[in-house]
Amino acid sequence: MPFIKRLGNMAFSRVISNVTGQRITDAQTGFRAFTRKVAAKVPITSFHTYTQEQIIRAAQMHFRIGEVPVYFARRGGDGQSRLMRGPFEYAFKAWINLLRIYRDYAPIKFFGLFGGVFLVAGLALGVWITYLFITTGAVGGLPRVILATMLLSSGLQILLFGFLADMNRRL
Repeated sequence: MPFIKRLGNMAFSRVISNVTGQRITDAQTGFRAFTRKVAAKVPITSFHTYTQEQIIRAAQMHFRIGEVPVYFARRGGDGQSRLMRGPFEYAFKAWINLLRIYRDYAPIKFFGLFGGVFLVAGLALGVWITYLFITTGAVGGLPRVILATMLLSSGLQILLFGFLADMNRRL
């Protein structure tokens, strides 16, 4: 397998393993075998690729996932995919799909990450403004105060959206 594809496969597999809580070593393979029950019960909503979504949904529904090692043989011909124009197009669409799946299946982690970044930035700026006020008697400009307030309130709202999405997911 070419280096860039192997690197992408390792990255995608790590994300899938993180979301499912199981060790998945090759989440990109299109070769799957499953029972009729799994095929009927695991809905697919992705318009791009079903491979990652199918693994995550099966794990979330507590179906057993196993891996069987196989040999990867080089393709004959030009080696070009009939489905994608190139590895970067596939990677872009697959990452968008993974973000959607992460948002749907791990909303607290997804929104918590973004909300946490906003909260930390707002807190850091707020601490800096407070330090300036204590040492100099001035806050250093109204725009900084507004920015700190906006970052804190946005971070809190994003976290609350994560909690609401998690509650909605469990219904």
